[in-house]
Amino acid sequence: MNNTYRPRISSLTEKELAAVLKESFFKVGKELKLPVVETKIFLDEVYKHQGSIYVDAFTEAFSSCAALRLPGADTLRPQVSPMFVSKVMKLYLGKCRENKYKRRLAENTSAALTPEEKYALFLQYIITNKTLPANPDWVAIYKHLTALKKLSINAEWDTLAFSGKWKYARNAVTEWACRQYNINE
Repeated sequence: MNNTYRPRISSLTEKELAAVLKESFFKVGKELKLPVVETKIFLDEVYKHQGSIYVDAFTEAFSSCAALRLPGADTLRPQVSPMFVSKVMKLYLGKCRENKYKRRLAENTSAALTPEEKYALFLQYIITNKTLPANPDWVAIYKHLTALKKLSINAEWDTLAFSGKWKYARNAVTEWACRQYNINE
């Protein structure tokens, strides 16, 4: 377990936050020079809207923006405003969520199952629970059953849209399973 302390924006003093902002804006090619009153308002806005964000994530967002590693970063005009900070953070956090989603999707083993494995899990569920699963991959199971010659393929199969294939496969597999395993659905 990683026990390193990661400060959040809200834990920084006004002077520390001003230094972080100055450094961050410098990365995107903008010098942070505001009158004292505007600086106070700007810092308050950053505390209010970005306060829960980790400082390292905040500075990384500006680095990513400067390196054009964010979607639409080339169209963002760097300006000293809370709106610019919000846009950069929104793009950065969206990119982080996207990367996290892709990583989870890659780790998801059910997406990588073959039709044969899906069919085996389908049968295992029916035998164990004496009922049909809620929403298996009907099309993959149907294709596997036709490959095993347990079901005949529909002559119109290739002309059907995916939703049509899904409905046909669901009905055919359900009917076959109910007949084979005496399930009353």
